[in-house]
Amino acid sequence: MTDQFVFWRDALSGKSPEINANSPQSGIYYIRQGKDAPRKPVWIWLRGDKMAAAVGKKQEVDAYEIWTWVADK
Repeated sequence: MTDQFVFWRDALSGKSPEINANSPQSGIYYIRQGKDAPRKPVWIWLRGDKMAAAVGKKQEVDAYEIWTWVADK
């Protein structure tokens, strides 16, 4: 079994893992949905054989659409 959180842990430790727009990585990120809006948590994880994502408490979103917005946060 591979560790799906390697990218996220590397980013937290100060490394700069390469961001690929076509490959969302599991982890907890954040997003602002407007200039002065508060930050909301974004969870990305592997669900079965597909990537899943959620913003806030229950708003499911497409992991591939949100990935480039949150990858460096």
